[in-house]
Amino acid sequence: MKSPVQLGYTLGTSLLLSAAAYFYASNWGALSRGEKLAPLLAAIILMYALSEFFARRPGRAFLSRLSLLAGCLFFGVGVALVGQMYNSHADSYTLFAVWLIPALLLAVITRWPPFSVLSFILAHLAYLLYFFPGFRSSAISEWRIVSVLLAAAAVNLVILFLAERRLVASPAIKALSFITAFGLMLYASNSFFLESLGVWVNLPLFLLLAFAAPYYYRTRQKSFLLLSGLFISILAIVKYTELLIHFLDESFILWSLIFVVLFIWGNVRFLNLVRSSPSAAAEDNPNSDAVSAHNAFTMWASRILAAAAIAIATVLGTAVIIGFLVLILEIDHPEYAMCALGAIATIGAIAAGKLNGVVRYTFLTCGMVVGMSSGIILDSFPVLLFFLLTAVGAFVFIPGTVQRIYCLVAGAVMGWVVLDWMLDGDLPVFSALGAVLLILLLAAWLLIKQPGVRWPLLYGGYPSFLLVFYILTFITEGTAYYLMNGLFFLTVTAAVLLSLRRSLTWVYVISLIFWTAFLVYKYYDLAWKLLHKSFSLALAGLILLGLTRLYERRLGDSTELSALCTNRRRTTVWLLAAVTLLQLGFLSAQTARSEWHLAHGQTIKLELAPVDPRSMLQGDYVILSYEVSRPEWDEAQWNRLESKGKAALVLAPDGAGVYRLERLYEEGSSLQEGEVLIRGKWDGYRGFDFGIEHYFIPEGTGIDLVNQVRYAEVKLSSKGDAILVRLTNG
Repeated sequence: MKSPVQLGYTLGTSLLLSAAAYFYASNWGALSRGEKLAPLLAAIILMYALSEFFARRPGRAFLSRLSLLAGCLFFGVGVALVGQMYNSHADSYTLFAVWLIPALLLAVITRWPPFSVLSFILAHLAYLLYFFPGFRSSAISEWRIVSVLLAAAAVNLVILFLAERRLVASPAIKALSFITAFGLMLYASNSFFLESLGVWVNLPLFLLLAFAAPYYYRTRQKSFLLLSGLFISILAIVKYTELLIHFLDESFILWSLIFVVLFIWGNVRFLNLVRSSPSAAAEDNPNSDAVSAHNAFTMWASRILAAAAIAIATVLGTAVIIGFLVLILEIDHPEYAMCALGAIATIGAIAAGKLNGVVRYTFLTCGMVVGMSSGIILDSFPVLLFFLLTAVGAFVFIPGTVQRIYCLVAGAVMGWVVLDWMLDGDLPVFSALGAVLLILLLAAWLLIKQPGVRWPLLYGGYPSFLLVFYILTFITEGTAYYLMNGLFFLTVTAAVLLSLRRSLTWVYVISLIFWTAFLVYKYYDLAWKLLHKSFSLALAGLILLGLTRLYERRLGDSTELSALCTNRRRTTVWLLAAVTLLQLGFLSAQTARSEWHLAHGQTIKLELAPVDPRSMLQGDYVILSYEVSRPEWDEAQWNRLESKGKAALVLAPDGAGVYRLERLYEEGSSLQEGEVLIRGKWDGYRGFDFGIEHYFIPEGTGIDLVNQVRYAEVKLSSKGDAILVRLTNG
């Protein structure tokens, strides 16, 4: 099956799955618990059956694996559904840990990368939520936070090492392990959150990147060299920001100025060294193809390193310039000096054709940032227009594809600022900017033949145009809102399919990102009822699947398609069947347990605490707060509670039958007659979380519910686990 066919089936299936989710949401209040769960169990069985069906047909290996993936996703939805359906108290990490089991088994059985990626993500979510429930760590010691994060980072570095040794075959897992290790160590090194221990994490973080960049350069791994350059830029900017906030004074600005100069000089020397270093193949055979490959890679690597250096130097240089004017020279109105310095820097960078690239573009970017900032502060149209024209001039007079893409994107940002000054309202501003970008794209595609101008306009203009188009789908109103959203979705869908068919990889990747963003986030924002969204997504999915099938039939039974036929071994069939039964068994057992809980639990009444409806209403459920969630205790009680994390409260009924807080439960102690136990977690922000804070309701009824209810009926097990039954007004 060729890539366009795989993509078509994947996108069509995604639309149908989204339609099912919206249908569930729209009918939530009308469906019984059995009606909610039964279709999900049937869907898991159906996905396994489809997987077996496709596995026995030529050219359907991809659809067979895709069916298994859909079944695994249905299981994850089912795990969350059981928790929502019964409003039961459960640790967040257990949901991901349970979901991880079939995902990991399927990854081992099928050896298909999406299952490995899903397992990787679920494992990290389960691990982090185990130590930081809800990702809130305010009541956890710094030592524990740092040790937990560094342990996870160390595991990821081990995975990365094994991948380098080809013991882990998935390129996606290799990339994710590198990104995750850096992200965890960067967070652990943050001196704002971890004041005493965070600073010590900087050393291993610096060592990691100091080793990674030259290693990936030697081994010619472009993607990881790019990541290393990006991470070095992020690290330098984050650490400079930390130092700036902690030590901002005149001496710091002077040292920063010296550092920026030395940083730029060091990068220029380093890039010259990289470009001049010959490869081993070049020394053995100066005319070999290996020399050309080495030169191409060296040019690519130097661009990445130069971009990272420019990004760092721009941020640091801009901060130093502003700090120098304000703190050192103590100028009362630095915006005029900023305007002059920005003009000198930009014009000088455009004119200095022989200046080193890192120095030139650092001056150009600093000048644009400082100059445009001064124009905004002064609210001066001539100043804003001048710096917009400098971006246009840089595009015209500075050759090079990457350089002109940069100038075009900078010009688009400055154009937005200028149009915002000229026009009143976001809609006319972004409409005008989108029109200009569209004209540039059409001109580059249809009229301009010079590669040095055409490709920078396409590479830089297309993502800029889609971003502006996407913004317009939020700010239009009335009928135009729906027309704009529909037009955007059709545009990016057509771009995804056509770009893949014509092998325009860069268009395909950009379009797919915006297509996913629209489906995941934007579509929910539409004012239609959820049921209407469900039908429209289902229709779009069926149309896309039909078009994909027609396109596939035009391909015919090629050798490539026939070669993809797969006949599973009997062992694999039984293993997949066992995984399916495991998923069905867990969901059934959880449902049976919760139903037993409802039938045999003790019913109590809790008073709801006052909640602002604007923060209470979220989509199709409300967030509840209880009168017993935030006890009025002395400082000693709070200190004991902070150290526990998880805790249990003892409740007893008042004269009206409403259960009130008696005391904090001590393990092993006995309850008095009439007292009950309720278990929860203390998060230090909302108070106690009993797992019954979310109540799902019919669409659009949240405000009415807030105004009517005062109490909640709750079922308690003998161990103190709670299930929310219903809300009442008396």
